[in-house]
Amino acid sequence: MGASSNVTTVLWGTAWTSQTLLARAIRALRQTEERDQVRRVFIVPWEVVAEEVPPYGAYVRGEIGRLGPNHPFVKTQYDLEEIDGQGGMSPPATRTLMVGTHLRARPSRGASMPCWWTWPANRRSAWKGTSCAPKSRARIPLP
Repeated sequence: MGASSNVTTVLWGTAWTSQTLLARAIRALRQTEERDQVRRVFIVPWEVVAEEVPPYGAYVRGEIGRLGPNHPFVKTQYDLEEIDGQGGMSPPATRTLMVGTHLRARPSRGASMPCWWTWPANRRSAWKGTSCAPKSRARIPLP
């Protein structure tokens, strides 16, 4: 609806990776800025905000002290960096440490597996043969 009257669109948030909508929009707008010299991207670092709002500065310094300067939250939310491949539960350096030369181990057929290991496609048979089988005939809601 705004296209018919050329309204201003405001995007804000954290561009966690280069693939987020915000990061892609910033790149596209910067290219347009280079062509026509009209400023479209306004980014305010936390230090600038802290000058105007000292309690915010104290908060951010506390978070950086608590999490460390290389934490994904600090890099993205406060240092305004994109962190492709550095976030998540297992960044590349951690995944490298998980690589082994041993053969993959599989449980034997009769082994009792924890409930969270697998979830069969046939939910009605999900409990059969596991240590998670219900002890009574009470209905257990399945997802």
